[in-house]
Amino acid sequence: MKLICFLLLVTLTTPPITPRDSDDICEAILRFDATHNKPTTGLYFVYIHDESARHYTDPADGFLKRFSDGKLRVKKGSESGHGPTSAVIDPKTGERGTLAEFGKISVVSFDDVEVGCSMMTSGDSGGSWHFKLKRTDAGWEVASADQVSVY
Repeated sequence: MKLICFLLLVTLTTPPITPRDSDDICEAILRFDATHNKPTTGLYFVYIHDESARHYTDPADGFLKRFSDGKLRVKKGSESGHGPTSAVIDPKTGERGTLAEFGKISVVSFDDVEVGCSMMTSGDSGGSWHFKLKRTDAGWEVASADQVSVY
């Protein structure tokens, strides 16, 4: 009986999100945004919510290497700057980009998560999104993207 209760508890307990899951989820959202929202540039500056530190941090270098195919350019959020008109830019090149800040990932079930993300191209142009993702055989995929606010 104890074994049955233990097995039932294990199957009903939602597992934590691993660092790899977190990277997969953020990557899926960036690729979704680039495909569906057609930003003016393919350059993203990324910050990821660090729950233990309770603030946003740069992604790890391993996350950035996921985009080495050149289809989407992703840099650390700390590498962004602001140009004239408060546009998000790469200070080294002056190229405009999108600042993406990923919030805490909420686990709904083993195969379902939700995450908030703000995307900004300038101080007065951007928005907040609520993404729902589903784990499939191919990995994490965006199931829905709802814009929460525009600024």
